[in-house]
Amino acid sequence: MAYNLGAVLPHVRDAAELLGAKFNVRTILGWGVRPNFSYHALGRALDLMTSSKAQGDAIAAYSRQYARALGIIEVIWYQKIWTTARASEGWRSMPDRGSATANHYDHVHLSFAATRGSGNVPDAPEAKPGTTTPGTTPNVAPNTKPVLVPDLGISELLDIVKAFSKIALWGQNPHNWLRIAMGLAGAVFIIVALVRWDTVKDTAVAVGKAANSATA
Repeated sequence: MAYNLGAVLPHVRDAAELLGAKFNVRTILGWGVRPNFSYHALGRALDLMTSSKAQGDAIAAYSRQYARALGIIEVIWYQKIWTTARASEGWRSMPDRGSATANHYDHVHLSFAATRGSGNVPDAPEAKPGTTTPGTTPNVAPNTKPVLVPDLGISELLDIVKAFSKIALWGQNPHNWLRIAMGLAGAVFIIVALVRWDTVKDTAVAVGKAANSATA
């Protein structure tokens, strides 16, 4: 079935054809602009629309099972997220975003790596001429350039933002800057003391040598 996916990467398009045919998905969305960061804008995401939880469960399970083969790095379904970066944690709950679509109750979202997966998937279509193989630079839509971003899921990016927020809050506390200043002052004091000790020691050695020469 041909889907109107827009400027997605070749291996993402292949995954759409495979999953769409296997699970009889009528509508799959691909490239698109979102208000916040999204792999859709990079041509590295699919939304497989479904009104059946059983169908969505099957798509999500299959996508997780063959994530490495398909190049999938993130699966979001029924207000839960699973990523290859934190695969050992299994499904992780997501906050309520206010609607069925925002909470992914009506579609399974898949994010993909920038390069093709291993391809070891049952019934997977063969790579078409001009598509990429693992470790190569993917083809992109005309007049566009590959966007080099780390393979991070939305939750990982939120964790990074939270970390920077904590650093900013820490910097707003004047007591923290006082601690830094006291630490630096202590380090300078120790360095100066060591330098002065070396000077005193060298002077004492020189005086001793001079005294020995005078009595010789």
